[in-house]
Amino acid sequence: MDVNLNKAVTANKADKVEDGPKAEVSIKSNYRYRRLYSRPKKKKSYKVTKKKWGPTARRFKSYKPNKYSRSGGSKYVEPVKKKYVRKAPAPVKRKVVPRKYKQASYSKKVAPPKRKKAEPVVKVSRSYKDKWVKTKVLLRNRELSRHVPKTKLFSKKTLYGMLRNYGMVYAKPVDGQMGIGVMRVELNRGGYSYQNGLRKSSFGSYDALYSALVRETKGKVYVVQKGINLLKHKGRPFDIRLMVQKSPHGGWEATGTLGRVAHPRKIVTNGSQGGSIYPTALLLKKYSDAGYRNRLLRHMDYIGLVTAKQMRAAYPGLNVIGLDLALDKRLKPWILEVNTSPDPCPFTLLPDQTMLRRIIKYAKAYGRRYALNCGKAKRGV
Repeated sequence: MDVNLNKAVTANKADKVEDGPKAEVSIKSNYRYRRLYSRPKKKKSYKVTKKKWGPTARRFKSYKPNKYSRSGGSKYVEPVKKKYVRKAPAPVKRKVVPRKYKQASYSKKVAPPKRKKAEPVVKVSRSYKDKWVKTKVLLRNRELSRHVPKTKLFSKKTLYGMLRNYGMVYAKPVDGQMGIGVMRVELNRGGYSYQNGLRKSSFGSYDALYSALVRETKGKVYVVQKGINLLKHKGRPFDIRLMVQKSPHGGWEATGTLGRVAHPRKIVTNGSQGGSIYPTALLLKKYSDAGYRNRLLRHMDYIGLVTAKQMRAAYPGLNVIGLDLALDKRLKPWILEVNTSPDPCPFTLLPDQTMLRRIIKYAKAYGRRYALNCGKAKRGV
């Protein structure tokens, strides 16, 4: 009885709550009411992608099969992601550092390390007159290095050592021309001596010799070269000038050769210093027969061609060289000097003008003209 009575009381209470203002509150608090009458949320938008089937895909059976679906019976979509634009960072003010300093920290300046002195690099703009640079270019070729006398920069130590080794050396200015300033220095039993032009001087000590040579150099840069005992004609030393030119047909060609005999009282063979001009074959006639002489001339032409190619690699604008060759007692050719602007004027003093015509013809091909005014050179008798 009590149980039924309680159920009836509770049922009556529920019926009474349905009417009045309190009933409205209870209805709104109901879960079903919130589900039906509350403001619906925005639905996410979807887009169809070509992505393979995965756990994030939505499947709609109402869609027709397509080529992107794995099973062929439905499509899948992927929720559209919001794109967030990233703001650019604020510019950072940096401290300006001078180029001449390396800055380890903003409070300390560190000086750059000292660079090692590199060997001189030969360029087109560099002067063609530098004998020291041209010698180093020749020494790069192993075949030519056997024909280059030992050469070093002039100093007290190098001059003394080369005099002890060879007994006789030549001191030449690096940028000299026409044999001006060339000196022959010798070590004799009684001491030392040197000759410059027509003047000869002797000294009892090396210090006195070196002091005199320093005065002769007048502050210019000199090189010291091993002395070669030249062959002689009528008691006067001679060397050979070989002309090598760029051929109009391509390549290099030895176009002329002649012999230069020194002035009776001078050590240089240049025509501008009073030298005499002879045909090369005439000067070599005393030291070799016809067969060996022809082979020797061809060998000197070959040395000239190799030298021209080596110099052309260092000086791309070069079209002609004049090679000064010396012959020792064994008839071995030595390269005394390479002239990059030789004067063909001595060839006018030869009896046969064939070589001169060829030199002028080849020079016109690369745009060079010669005046051919010879005043100091003499024709050999």
